[in-house]
Amino acid sequence: TDTAINPGNSGGPLFNLKGEVVGINNRLISPVGANIGVGFAIPADEAIPVIESLKKGVRPERGYLGISITPVSEDLADALGLEKNRGEFVARVVAGEGADKAGLKEGDIVLRVDSREVTPEATLSYIVANIKPGTRIPLDILREGKPLKLTATIGARPPEEKLAQSNFNPEENKDFDKQTDTPDSKVIRDKLGLSVIPLDAEIARALGMAADVKGIVVDVPGAGTAAQVGLRRGDVIVSANYKPVTTAAGLATAVKDAQAAGRGAILLGVKRRGAATQYVTVRLED
Repeated sequence: TDTAINPGNSGGPLFNLKGEVVGINNRLISPVGANIGVGFAIPADEAIPVIESLKKGVRPERGYLGISITPVSEDLADALGLEKNRGEFVARVVAGEGADKAGLKEGDIVLRVDSREVTPEATLSYIVANIKPGTRIPLDILREGKPLKLTATIGARPPEEKLAQSNFNPEENKDFDKQTDTPDSKVIRDKLGLSVIPLDAEIARALGMAADVKGIVVDVPGAGTAAQVGLRRGDVIVSANYKPVTTAAGLATAVKDAQAAGRGAILLGVKRRGAATQYVTVRLED
């Protein structure tokens, strides 16, 4: 919309000339930093189901298949003889989710979802997000150039924190997020100078870890004593002073036990892709 949106109006209503709410203001792109520019709003039709759920005291749910997708490029469309701007390419399938159970594979191209064409205007994510979890839907796909029909059951979209973990990239540079502090994470950050997240099946696969590996993953190595002895993002901490560690609470307890015993350092067992467990001594920071 080209409607003027003043700073602080995000989340407010967008009216048409009849006084009807047609959207919820979301952001403004302005060349001058004022209210003049291009405004973006969430369409009212998309907001209504969320509002109705909230009024009933029910948490809004979005549909989820459990795949990572990319647009079909012009070159790919030419190579497979596809129409331009049709379908999306499946780059990754999350184990155990609806797409996986339906038999969708990496490399498949999804052309239609529940008989709706997948296009840049109606993306696969948008279509699926607006389908009620638990609904069974047909998928029209292309596999190795051949058309195929599958049936998938839509799941519920996980919280953003869970999705971020499942898309774990060990090469990504991250900073500490102070808003996610818990007593355990604060102990680990203050004494070891790093932050950790749980090791689940998706992260294990991204890191090339065997399914039987149990531990916690270094998310932010920081610049403290742990980083100084070589710990890096994606390292899996499996033990502390020879005791197995599978949660942040377990590591925090091991740190506090070491402090209570008057020790100035802790011995961590660490695993990396394709390597046996290595042991590093990390001094506890003051």
